Amino acid sequence: MPPASDDRPTATTFRRLLAGVLAVLLVVSAAILVWLLLRGDEDDVQAEREQVMSTAQQFALRINTYGPDLLDDKEQMPEYRDGVSELLTPKFAADFDKNVSIAEQTVVQAGIARKGEVFATGVADIDSDSAQALVAGRIDQSLAEGKKRVDSEPVPFRYVVELVKIDGEWLVDDWDTASRALESPPESFQSIEPSPGATP
Repeated sequence: MPPASDDRPTATTFRRLLAGVLAVLLVVSAAILVWLLLRGDEDDVQAEREQVMSTAQQFALRINTYGPDLLDDKEQMPEYRDGVSELLTPKFAADFDKNVSIAEQTVVQAGIARKGEVFATGVADIDSDSAQALVAGRIDQSLAEGKKRVDSEPVPFRYVVELVKIDGEWLVDDWDTASRALESPPESFQSIEPSPGATP
């Protein structure tokens, strides 16, 4: 009768090999998970930056675009008021509402028509609930002279726009010209990227 074979060394080797393979798979899986999480964070940050730039850009366009065609029979511009206010925090919207009559008076008295154009936007600083953006562009303006309109020289602008996040939405909380807001603009403000579709 032949001696019985002993499979114990082979079984031990197989178990060790299997344990090694499983350990490698666990390490690879953990690395992939970490990479996906980090990539997800980067995507989230980029999405937030794009929302900040979009709101800042729309604010610069809307605050600088108005004219006689928006006046109602009360010599106010309700469409202009609503369009700007929906981008503002409640506090800033209250301040805007107190001062918007100045723009309306220039339209009534001088027939001023203005149109904003944005060339570029950038984000200087951003965290979970606040951000600072720069918007650069120009304002085309014309005045009424009798039945004719006379164009004036375009006015360039660079705005520093302060935003806060309220209930998941980025809103403008304050703004100023870059020259007043920043004596030494950071590098991110000196080389901002053109907005999609902008025409410098």
